[in-house]
Amino acid sequence: MTINLKAKKERIINYINAVDDEATIDEISAKVLGPLAELPEGEDVLKYLTHVEEEFDLEKLAREQNYTGIDMEKMKRITAELDIPQTTEELLAMLD
Repeated sequence: MTINLKAKKERIINYINAVDDEATIDEISAKVLGPLAELPEGEDVLKYLTHVEEEFDLEKLAREQNYTGIDMEKMKRITAELDIPQTTEELLAMLD
């Protein structure tokens, strides 16, 4: 932690510690904590925190989820069995 960051934190903490008005503390709390301040009594805020990786790695995600992909031969066989007369483009156009 840099000295500048530590000094900023200490200044904020000192300011909050000097406040004697509950309404002011409530206002500070609402602005700082935002939606977390609205959690039900006893709700654990930490369960909402997750680790966010710097970069997205699709291959790593696929390995973690044991993704094996689509069996194209099986997909073609099922598609042929359905005997749908419209092209993919026509079917997609129907969604609009």
